[in-house]
Amino acid sequence: MPFWLDVPTAAAISFSDKSRVGFALLLTMMYLSFNLFRLSLNEYLWRIKKRFFHMNYKGVLPALPKELRLFVAVFVVVLSVGYFTGLLFVQETEATTPLGVQENYLGNEDDLEAEVMKFKKGNREMLTVIHTHILSMSLIFFLLGGLIWLTKAPKKLKLFLTLEPFLSVILTFGGIYLMWSGIGWFKYIVVFSGILMTVTYSTSAILVLVQCWRGEKRMV
Repeated sequence: MPFWLDVPTAAAISFSDKSRVGFALLLTMMYLSFNLFRLSLNEYLWRIKKRFFHMNYKGVLPALPKELRLFVAVFVVVLSVGYFTGLLFVQETEATTPLGVQENYLGNEDDLEAEVMKFKKGNREMLTVIHTHILSMSLIFFLLGGLIWLTKAPKKLKLFLTLEPFLSVILTFGGIYLMWSGIGWFKYIVVFSGILMTVTYSTSAILVLVQCWRGEKRMV
């Protein structure tokens, strides 16, 4: 073979070897980078798990700076104004007794001596009332419940104050719909769950406000 043909062949062989070496190095770097990323991710997830699952959130609220405690207290006060204004509306509609609840949603056309004539609510109106109240009340108790878990109180008490309102919301407004559907005895459950929900809210709001006012030093 002529010598001038050996030069391109040798160059091609040399280029091919360099390509293989470069490709192998690229794969090695990608493998090392992936393992490094995986180790870093596992360590990061482990730290998050350790932080959140072993986090001591008891007594965080009274330990907050005075400005933040004031912010939380004002929020709870305004929230309570809205909540108890709703109760005043319920009182105005005379829906604080089993008979009042029944007349408010089923009407009182048969009562000739009724001072205020009320008519049975339609299906669309009932769904609107139940839908809006369940969503708004759930959000209220979710926000207040988050503050309850940051207070310094027994765990069982905080568990009751944060879970019971959701059960009362379902029983109250679900019971209203079932009563409207024809199950009349649910009016007693509606009144009982409504009273229990109000007592739970009041207890939670007072607990948060007291710990915001006292702070960590006065809680000791």
